[in-house]
Amino acid sequence: MKTEFYKPTNLKSALELLEKHKGTAVIVNGGSDIVQKISDGLVEPGAIIYVADVAELKSITERDGKIVIGGAVTYDAMLNNPLIQKVPGLVLAVRQLASPAIRRVATPAGNIGTCAPSADCTTMLVALGAKVVLASAGGEQEVAVEALFTGSYKTTIANNELIKEICFDAPKTGDGSGYIRLARRKAQDIGNVLVGASLTVKDGVCTKANIGLGALAPTSIRGADIEVAIVGKNKDAALEYVRKIFPKDAKLRDDRFKDYKELVTCTAVERAVAMAWNNAQGV
Repeated sequence: MKTEFYKPTNLKSALELLEKHKGTAVIVNGGSDIVQKISDGLVEPGAIIYVADVAELKSITERDGKIVIGGAVTYDAMLNNPLIQKVPGLVLAVRQLASPAIRRVATPAGNIGTCAPSADCTTMLVALGAKVVLASAGGEQEVAVEALFTGSYKTTIANNELIKEICFDAPKTGDGSGYIRLARRKAQDIGNVLVGASLTVKDGVCTKANIGLGALAPTSIRGADIEVAIVGKNKDAALEYVRKIFPKDAKLRDDRFKDYKELVTCTAVERAVAMAWNNAQGV
């Protein structure tokens, strides 16, 4: 199959190309996932649309009380951005992801679109209640990150859509975030247990909780049962609960680390919640 290569410089052109080559085109930015699949013959695109030069996709801004990350923003750009520095859980997730060389080209939008079970940034974005704006030539729609996932490496993103931006609430007084990653090695290894937490704490009590869980189920998921249980509790009571109760939503995949995950997940959740709580209280 002949593969055509396009390098649009604006969003309108990128979306028109996606529509023209609907069903045969792939989006490439850093290409850390899709290029390997093309090289291995797992994907044979009719068109490659390279979006790293699309200006509308390259910014990180604060808009209407939300932090907005463009679909072509790299992890390296995130780590050097003052808005992202306000969200320590997200900084930790990105800093532990892959290697410096990969972070210079890879993007959170690509991470979401690939839908790998052990996706660090995606797991933390789920914990932040993030949403994505999907754009096509026909318009836009906003979807919660975790609602995109239908299974391991499977999403609801249509073949004429791209991730225009990722957005989540900018932290306010009393908000905090934390991230814990358990893996065999400290760097350049796939995580075995990933936990992101974002909390709002007022007068020593949790008033809002979001928990993201990765590498457990086939996709990154919300720990909804934990979120409900710790709202209304003080720090000691919240940590005692998560230390003892395995997340009901974390339906473990059958893999060689399943027993390990059963043993350590509660500890990882406890650490992430404690980290977020301390951050919320300025500790």
